[in-house]
Amino acid sequence: MTRDTARLTAGPLFKVPAHAMAAAQLTAPEEFGVDSMSFYVQARSAVLGEAEPGVVAAAFVWLQPDLIRRALAEARAVISTEVAESHWRAAMHRWAIEHLSDLPDMTRLADVLRRCVVQADGAQAPIFSGWRALDTPLDPAAEVLHHMYALRELRSSLHACAVLAQAISPREAVAIRTPWLLEVFGWSSEPSPSLVVPRWEAAERATDLMMERVFEGLDSGESADLIEGLERVLAHTGSLWSDDPSSPATVPQQPTAPL
Repeated sequence: MTRDTARLTAGPLFKVPAHAMAAAQLTAPEEFGVDSMSFYVQARSAVLGEAEPGVVAAAFVWLQPDLIRRALAEARAVISTEVAESHWRAAMHRWAIEHLSDLPDMTRLADVLRRCVVQADGAQAPIFSGWRALDTPLDPAAEVLHHMYALRELRSSLHACAVLAQAISPREAVAIRTPWLLEVFGWSSEPSPSLVVPRWEAAERATDLMMERVFEGLDSGESADLIEGLERVLAHTGSLWSDDPSSPATVPQQPTAPL
């Protein structure tokens, strides 16, 4: 059951927090006069403290290191790390309250998610570990989003470990999973070679295997509540890029031409 839980929660955990992250990110130009991508890099990494760009790049994995260096220099010249983190978190919580509060069983879903976050092993997941140390909101909808975002960061870090173990570069992984983000993340836009896709699929299976441990403490009823609750949230909010549950946000894309 834990393998099924890891697989079936992957889509909602990836897609739903993306709405809240975008909402927080897109307020930055008007609020602070900072480019939205620069703010994203600063705010998301703020739980690491005033980390050097190379440290942030190591934690993010998927973004090109030079982009991170430029983004941090721009954002930190205008806004403190503490303010960026506070605004990032508060904006995501506001999004959750505005968009999820009318859904049923938010308190139950928050309780199950909290258990998963508390018992998870934070090894090799520095942003997850930093976020987990922050105060949890009292509002049930905001708490659901808070924990979903934490588990998104955890799965992203574990997936990075699995991808790198398959000798796939970060740029290749972005080209397979979210090719429309290549240039946004600072990479060249050429597609990934076909031979990499099966290795990416193996990395995805390994990620599910590692995520199993997060759900081991749940009984069958709690696992069912978690899956159904997250699917309900995803159906209510959409997947941001596509309402298709099999959108490219979770399905690898075959390249159109070799490198």
